[in-house]
Amino acid sequence: MAIKYNNAATIASTFNISSASPIDSRTVVQSVSDLTNVNTWSDEKARLYDGLTVTVIDTGEIWTLKNKANYQNTTDGTGWVKSGSGGKVYSEGNAISLTNDTIAVTSHIYSPELNSVAFG
Repeated sequence: MAIKYNNAATIASTFNISSASPIDSRTVVQSVSDLTNVNTWSDEKARLYDGLTVTVIDTGEIWTLKNKANYQNTTDGTGWVKSGSGGKVYSEGNAISLTNDTIAVTSHIYSPELNSVAFG
């Protein structure tokens, strides 16, 4: 079920956008560092909310704000979470796989910065 917010405007028609700019300027930033820059969000009209989805132009990545109190964090999944990362920017632990009735358990460290997985 959708969340219903107080003081929301009810619009009974569609939008015909004739501008080549976002309908909500909060949804696009130039760089990942803009996500955590206090100046990006200091404007009274640039209110943050949990669930805000932002596209980063430089990388083409999509980020979602998980916790507005931690908006200055993109490293551990408590503030901004990159789409496709499952909330994990860095993880380590055990991997379990099943192939032809054989179970394999391996230790691993994943580093998205290097786009690699190391097994031990």
